[in-house]
Amino acid sequence: MAAAAALVLAACGGGDGAAPTGPTAAPTTTAPTTTAPATTAPMAGPVDYGRPGVPRRIGTGLVAAASPDGTALVVAEEDPAFPEPGCEGQPEPVLSLLPLDGGSRRLLTRPGGGPVRGRVLPGPGDAVALVDECEGFLQELQVGTLRPGGELAGLAVVPAGRGDEEAPVPRVTGWAVDGQGLLGGAVGPVSGDGLLAEVAVGSGAVEVVLGFPGSSVGPAQVGQLADGRYVAAFDGRVAIRSETGELVSAAVPGTGFVILPDGATVVAYGDAVTLLAAGRPPVELVPPARGRQVVAADVSPDGRAVAYATEAGPATEVAVVLVADRRVVPVRARPGRLGRPRFTLDGRALAYNRFGGPPGFVNEVELVRFGG
Repeated sequence: MAAAAALVLAACGGGDGAAPTGPTAAPTTTAPTTTAPATTAPMAGPVDYGRPGVPRRIGTGLVAAASPDGTALVVAEEDPAFPEPGCEGQPEPVLSLLPLDGGSRRLLTRPGGGPVRGRVLPGPGDAVALVDECEGFLQELQVGTLRPGGELAGLAVVPAGRGDEEAPVPRVTGWAVDGQGLLGGAVGPVSGDGLLAEVAVGSGAVEVVLGFPGSSVGPAQVGQLADGRYVAAFDGRVAIRSETGELVSAAVPGTGFVILPDGATVVAYGDAVTLLAAGRPPVELVPPARGRQVVAADVSPDGRAVAYATEAGPATEVAVVLVADRRVVPVRARPGRLGRPRFTLDGRALAYNRFGGPPGFVNEVELVRFGG
């Protein structure tokens, strides 16, 4: 299979300090995203990513994922119908399906009823994980399936590390390439060293995969390529490592990464946007610029374009860079704090957030369609 997609939702207790709908849910608090869609909607002819249309508002909420059939987004937003306090006693957003045509959203529910919360981590095929955290500590880990229309089915709790006091419990950010485990960074409870660990989907058993001796922190984001090699964002750098931990690519500055649909190429982002592959020199798609940070990115389903969000002081923007010729195409968005770019899974549109400010802190969802 292709490497798993990690479409990350920053909810209350998402481990990155972001409030669900407040001003801290700006691009700098967006958790990293690892993308290599295993299930995509059919693409009706070539897409011209160099010709984005005029964005339009389709609803509200934090963009979390895209439905496999390309007709809707999964978004998170507080709902007064579910006022139960969550992390740190605050209301938590619930997940809903927001149609791309701007129609009424539909609440996602557990198979037995009740709302669904947490970070959304799509994996191989129609597999999906829901990661519920509070201040970086895992509260509940579930796996199930994400149906074509975006509905969740067959959710089951994964008892990560339960009953083993010496097992590290990682912050899950990716799927193992075989779909049998979930990957994350952790700190060894005995050694105090940073670790890359895997949680078995069936049993919840935690296995240490790689160590980072002397680090005292685990990787901020991890993933696995189709050939079994690992990608880790660690200590401000992104690199590809062998299954025994040796570097097999350059370690470039970066805070996060996305995996291309080929399962072998990585886009690292931070100061710049850079292509990485094992045994090859890095290629800068977007060079660094003074005072600017790339804070989130996503890859089109055909691997031909990378959408990214940048911050430069109070200014933010969303743009697309074409992989073939490195041409940067800004999205003609209204001014505001922008972030969370996400391609729809048919590749024909790009969604992103315009983060809300006082007094309402309402996060708007905007959609731009491409030519072709």
